[in-house]
Amino acid sequence: MLQRADGIIHADRHITSRQLAVQLSVSNGSAMAIIDALGYSKVCARLFPRSLTNENRRQKKAMCSALLERFDAEGEAFLSRIVTGDETWAHHYEPETKRQSMEWHHPQSPRKKKFKTTSSAGKVMITVFWDNDGVNLVDMKT
Repeated sequence: MLQRADGIIHADRHITSRQLAVQLSVSNGSAMAIIDALGYSKVCARLFPRSLTNENRRQKKAMCSALLERFDAEGEAFLSRIVTGDETWAHHYEPETKRQSMEWHHPQSPRKKKFKTTSSAGKVMITVFWDNDGVNLVDMKT
């Protein structure tokens, strides 16, 4: 049974315990016990923005080496001229969390319904630039 389960998992790493139980004709609890006995655990894949090519890696290494050479030559004066920035979306609304919406009810009370917040409230792109002395520019666009 363990070898059969191991083969099924190797064939499809995304299989659920319920699907494995159906294929092995066992209960879901037994399937979980088999998975534990085989030493498997569910893990999520790490997300990377993009996969770098060898050329991209070479260019990044060359740029970093050039920046280090400039820092060695100019010191702190070089760092004080660097300006960097970041941007993020900010939403116009603050949705109520699940905990904030909790209420006391009698067993006979109807259940409260919580609807998904619509995105019609809008959002703003906030861009911030700063340097060694602090924030230089904050820009907001809808």
